Amino acid sequence: YELTGYYTPRSGASASTNSIQVFVNGVLKGTLSASLPLWKKFDFDFTATGTTTTIEFRGAGAADDIGGSLDKI
Repeated sequence: YELTGYYTPRSGASASTNSIQVFVNGVLKGTLSASLPLWKKFDFDFTATGTTTTIEFRGAGAADDIGGSLDKI
């Protein structure tokens, strides 16, 4: 399968507060981060190994309730 979407950091916030980690079945597939507030497409390939697959997006930056944004997942 291919997981695709768009990511952008929050405008005016530092890169250390905007990262988002992407996990599939508990395995880190990558970290989304950027310094400019522009939408960027991302894609991750994965193989489903059972009847269910869990996809998680976790804030990876500072614990300050700011974070990045996702769209068109």
